[in-house]
Amino acid sequence: KICAELAEPLFQPTLVGEASGGAAQLVRDCIALRDRDGAFEQEGRSSTASWYGHIVVAGGSTCFPGYEARLKQELCLRAPKGANVTLALPPERKHAAWLGASILGSVSAMNQMWITKDEYDEIGPLVVHRKCF
Repeated sequence: KICAELAEPLFQPTLVGEASGGAAQLVRDCIALRDRDGAFEQEGRSSTASWYGHIVVAGGSTCFPGYEARLKQELCLRAPKGANVTLALPPERKHAAWLGASILGSVSAMNQMWITKDEYDEIGPLVVHRKCF
């Protein structure tokens, strides 16, 4: 019960003073933004519905008991009629950000994008745009 209460702000951020719509709403908003090109267009089926069948969930907070069922339930309420909501929750999802960053950091082409503390202190946040974009 305590874990469920701790995870509730992930679905109802207003409980902690945040104005966003929660995890399911964020997924829905991302799908709405990414579906503009019609990449999953299928005859007789909404292309937006196809995106709901390819959702990968990652991050330590997704390991709360009941998270998968709750997210799927809320996504089903937001998905277009006929959409098959499918979540992929890889077992290593708790460490996904660290794993991805460690792989990216080991690629030699990334060396030129590394930002030292001295560079950040001298230039500030804009150094990211100068070195990475």
